[in-house]
Amino acid sequence: MPAAVYNYAHYLTLPFSWMLGRFVVSAARLEEFVREAVPVLPPRGSSSVWGVSLLSSDLERDIRRIEELQREHPGVRFESIEIKAASATEIAAAVKVIPGSIRLYCEIPLAGEFETLLAPMAQWGVRAKIRCGGITSGTFPAAVRVAAFLRECHAAGVSFKATAGLHHPMRGSYPLTYSPGSPTEVMHGFLNLFLAAAWVRHGMPLDVAESLLEERSPAAFKFQDDGVEWREHQLSTADILEARRNYAVGFGSCSFSEPVADLRIMNLIA
Repeated sequence: MPAAVYNYAHYLTLPFSWMLGRFVVSAARLEEFVREAVPVLPPRGSSSVWGVSLLSSDLERDIRRIEELQREHPGVRFESIEIKAASATEIAAAVKVIPGSIRLYCEIPLAGEFETLLAPMAQWGVRAKIRCGGITSGTFPAAVRVAAFLRECHAAGVSFKATAGLHHPMRGSYPLTYSPGSPTEVMHGFLNLFLAAAWVRHGMPLDVAESLLEERSPAAFKFQDDGVEWREHQLSTADILEARRNYAVGFGSCSFSEPVADLRIMNLIA
């Protein structure tokens, strides 16, 4: 936690801080986060705050605690709460207790008929969360399931965030952990994911979106000021911007420097 808090404070000072979203913390480590963050939080009266997203396991308890923390430490703003839910009943129960000022994300399982959960989520203003990997083999969903998730979220009018296994812009084989000799796994790329989402939002068929998610060659993408090309497909900058604001809103990662470094290697940022 000390390293994570220090790094987050440091990243906020860098030129690429515009990419940095909320600090994600589990409820089980909330007190630890507060203890480490208080010395470096923006001072009372500052116009800036640290946005935080809480991984909750007990909503009513966690909401009471974060309301107390926000009164004590105005440099923190809990902007979203993330839970796991496998039924509309679970989601409805969460909606009843969540404050209107906090966005609710529900991680839904890709197995089974997950699309049945999206209609009530759209009705209640709940956002979806897709898990794209993990630190063990077999935790990375097939591209066809991810493409189906993108299509069904768009059809239902549900925005989403992604998490896990997205350290790298491009799909490829990468070590599962930072340990020496770690086994490798084929992982999804966040660039593949965001572009597939934007194209699905503009009518790309499911099988083509699946191929885009499986694309491993950076040379297949051509970026210009007015848009991007992938093979024979074109997408405008305005279309990407709209999708990123209103549909594919972000992804969670335990690394910030690694995605930035990879984008530099691809010459997508200076």
